[in-house]
Amino acid sequence: MVFDVASQLGSAALSVMAESDAPLVVEHRFTFEGGADQAPCSTFSSDRWYFPVVVTTRDSTARLNLFNPFPGDASVDIEAALETGVRAPEELSGVVVPAGSTRVINLEEHLERHEQFSVTVETRSGGVVAELAQRFDGSNKGVACQGSPVGSR
Repeated sequence: MVFDVASQLGSAALSVMAESDAPLVVEHRFTFEGGADQAPCSTFSSDRWYFPVVVTTRDSTARLNLFNPFPGDASVDIEAALETGVRAPEELSGVVVPAGSTRVINLEEHLERHEQFSVTVETRSGGVVAELAQRFDGSNKGVACQGSPVGSR
């Protein structure tokens, strides 16, 4: 079964939680002009998420999706480890993710024009599922990088 969140619920910036008493495999797929990416859905939330490789050069977008499937609000701090040290932009400190919602953070708006850095998302309260969506438009002839989230319990 395919459930298109954007067409069914009116926005691609939403998250869906699937629950079942029987074994279930759920994947999500991001589609965009010229391509798509598909990966298994997370089966847990965490109080800390790591994204080892993020790129915010002029040819890329980096969107951090924070999903809070719980009945209470969550609050997170987002830090970036750059070549010059750790950076914690004020606007990424204490980011509230309301209960049962998804918050999308455009990292290129806060950490622009970096060829490679890592991001840590740490909860102050509540729990979230974090995911990085990285896209390259092909205008930079360099090799595109991709990173995978690593959650800790």
